[in-house]
Amino acid sequence: MASTLGGDIQSIISLGQRLGVDGFLVKSHDGTTVLSQFAKIVKPLQQAGFIVGAWGFVYGNQPTAEAQAAQQGIDAGADWYVIDAETAYEGKSAEATIFGDALRAANPHLVIGYAPFAFPSLHPQFPYQAFSAFCDVCLPQIYWAEFGQSVSSAVDQSLAELKPLGHPIAPIGQSFAAATASEIEQFAVLAHQALCPGISYYDVQSASSVQLQAIKNVTVYPAPSYPLAASAATPATTSGTVTTSGTVTTPTSTAGSAPTPSVSPSPSTVTRSLPVTPSDVTPSDWFYPAVMDLLKLGIVTAYQDGLFKPNETITRAQAADWINRLRIYLEKAAGLPLA
Repeated sequence: MASTLGGDIQSIISLGQRLGVDGFLVKSHDGTTVLSQFAKIVKPLQQAGFIVGAWGFVYGNQPTAEAQAAQQGIDAGADWYVIDAETAYEGKSAEATIFGDALRAANPHLVIGYAPFAFPSLHPQFPYQAFSAFCDVCLPQIYWAEFGQSVSSAVDQSLAELKPLGHPIAPIGQSFAAATASEIEQFAVLAHQALCPGISYYDVQSASSVQLQAIKNVTVYPAPSYPLAASAATPATTSGTVTTSGTVTTPTSTAGSAPTPSVSPSPSTVTRSLPVTPSDVTPSDWFYPAVMDLLKLGIVTAYQDGLFKPNETITRAQAADWINRLRIYLEKAAGLPLA
């Protein structure tokens, strides 16, 4: 976190508000090492109206211990969790299953995504199937400039190769090094046209002022709805995410593939959230439209276990939180400076 805007939480909040993103992905652990930054920043970001996801880089050598490290970020209040698995995980299908079983047992309704290489054809030993078995969404790292490709060719190839896995794809675009402003904006358009449920960009920490302005210019499209994925949680729509130490996402999101810049401990993404359909709210319920609309706007939230609990009484603190989220939404919609 110290690498992003000097680690100043208010500066990170202000940046997210200026960019108009829905949330952040913040690094919460590296392997079995838990990073204290996540617990420090998650609540302030959420209180400012952002959705906050935790992400962790995993190696696969100690999958059970890595799942325990991931759990600490989830327990600190993460709205969702993203796995960054790359070269170290090639040839480790069994380890991916152990990691996923542990994570799912503790979090049956949490939205879980994984951010692998963009092109499975170049990484035949990577356990895409094993991760897909327990994840809800794939966030491929599509870093076109690093690949020496055009945005369109990189996006088309990645989506074509990943679609057979059968889960929603919310790609991560490039906002570092040689990525141009027009490419950053084109990435969002292509992802929307491909009906991706969300996007993100990597990363806030490395992005230039020109690249950040391009993220701000990205049009926020209504995201399409997606069918139920691996678990009971349904990623429905996403607007965008920015990582401070990794990825920025907007109407479509992804993590990145091949040469990935080193990530120092700091907030990693800003995201436009992945709203979840709680399993205890169904289309036949009279309150379904209202609940789903407010969940998608981020005005009301589900419980940590992923349930909405429609008959549960709420506390004054919960009421204040929801009213504050409504205030933030209305001020954003009116273009007013946030208090």
